[in-house]
Amino acid sequence: MVPERRGMNMKQHNTKFTLGPGEFVVDDFPAALDEANGLLPMPVTMDLTVGEEVALYWLDRTPFVHDLARIRPFQFFLKSGLYRTDFGPLMWLLFYVPNPEPQPQPIASVECHINPCDGDQVALWRRLACQSHWHLTLLGAGNEVADFFEFENAFGLGERLDTVEDACRGMCVTDFLAAKRQFSAGFTMDDLYAMAWPDAAGRTIGRRNGKPVPSGDCHCPACSRMTADRSDRMKHSN
Repeated sequence: MVPERRGMNMKQHNTKFTLGPGEFVVDDFPAALDEANGLLPMPVTMDLTVGEEVALYWLDRTPFVHDLARIRPFQFFLKSGLYRTDFGPLMWLLFYVPNPEPQPQPIASVECHINPCDGDQVALWRRLACQSHWHLTLLGAGNEVADFFEFENAFGLGERLDTVEDACRGMCVTDFLAAKRQFSAGFTMDDLYAMAWPDAAGRTIGRRNGKPVPSGDCHCPACSRMTADRSDRMKHSN
């Protein structure tokens, strides 16, 4: 079942970095993640005056992570949505960095999945949503820090979690791994990136398998199960 909403009683945590410029080193990173790729939220203490916070680690063990780190200005966007699989609801988050050149696709994107009926999973993201600032570390091979960024939190994640909670009330997830497999089989990151843009008539346009799907015209089971946030939230670091 959907957990009781916890964001209502959570105060904003001031996580603005107070230390001066320095070299960042990641110690004691879980060995099981040495070869992992993707984006992970993790509770860490970076600044003793701030205390524990939830930080984001973008793991890319290829040389591309250094190309990504050199982009300026470094812009960080979030898009999200909800999908009801045969095994229960799944919330997806798409984090991406737009291409500095005029290209239709971002230069890099990474996808996260949340079980909206798992209180521990939701609580971790709610903690992040209640922070005044987000900290993103680009982590390469051997856990080398390619770069570190701080963003003022204007991503609206708390509102998105509230919306998903309301939509999932009374539902349950029977097999989250199976839900993720079903979702990933039906939608690529390009599909998620192209989703939820209004056309000239004001209809929401999505894309599935590379083809445009106007929500007002399509009533197939997959499209009728999908909701997505129309607005991107962006912050940049110079």
